Amino acid sequence: MKEELLVLKDLGTLPYFLGLEVHNNYSSMFLNQHKYTQDLISLAGLQDSSFVDTLLKLNVKFHREEVQQASQFIQTPRHFHLVVVHRIIQYLLGTSTRGLFFPSGSLIRINAFSDSYWVGCPNTHRSVTSRCMFLRESLIS
Repeated sequence: MKEELLVLKDLGTLPYFLGLEVHNNYSSMFLNQHKYTQDLISLAGLQDSSFVDTLLKLNVKFHREEVQQASQFIQTPRHFHLVVVHRIIQYLLGTSTRGLFFPSGSLIRINAFSDSYWVGCPNTHRSVTSRCMFLRESLIS
């Protein structure tokens, strides 16, 4: 049986990890996805759109299920799906700097773990990467 050596390396302060921006100092930590959101908005070419404060218009019959399932229609989107996606991006424009604030001394802790298994898929021989993030004891991602 072959023994594998596990090497851990301290990479210093964590500024950006798995799409999360981490801003910390001696008194607090703030997490957001501003860069990821801005990249997504730029990719859609909607940087100059106006933003909205709510995800859905109240006078239009959008249902939560339709918003969640918008990604299923990427290959053959209909006008309605594009309207929903445009609305989501307008919402992201106005909320990209929002995030989670954790004061130091708080009992709230975030732990993140990741693992890469090079050439791990037996069928495609592609690398397999997995990750999980916990807020206290709850798995959040």
